[in-house]
Amino acid sequence: MNKFVTTNIRLPKEDLIAYRQMAIASGKSFSQLVREALAQFNHPVEISQNASKKYPDFWEIEKVAVSGGPKDGSTKHDKYIY
Repeated sequence: MNKFVTTNIRLPKEDLIAYRQMAIASGKSFSQLVREALAQFNHPVEISQNASKKYPDFWEIEKVAVSGGPKDGSTKHDKYIY
């Protein structure tokens, strides 16, 4: 059983039409076309396992915030989350 989740991407209308036409021409769904295009990059699980951890994971932020955390957390929260 596939464990797909739904996500949204924003594309210019002309690009979307062209990508859908490409998918039809290749006998694939638009979703499959996108998955194959993304597969050209390193797999995100491999990236996250190999990357050095500079910032806490999203779900660990509560632990950092409760224990004091960085003093600039309210203004640079995007830096610490992403």
